[in-house]
Amino acid sequence: MSRRCAASIRILTSFAVDEEAFLACPEESIDYAVMERTADAVVMPMDAGWSDVGSWSSLWEISAHTPEGNVHHGRRHQP
Repeated sequence: MSRRCAASIRILTSFAVDEEAFLACPEESIDYAVMERTADAVVMPMDAGWSDVGSWSSLWEISAHTPEGNVHHGRRHQP
């Protein structure tokens, strides 16, 4: 892991991860890769104003609505 971190490039206040090292990482969610394997985790409530937009209904919830309750993005046909 430290080799992969060392391959990253620091850019101002962020890191650009080395593409080859990133692609070599297993495709596992943080839940399985980290959280389920640790005995020292702490969970704290917070409101980051973030929503996991993983469904059409969650996209609808965070979007602006017309008076009829419709949502649109981009160009559309108007009669």
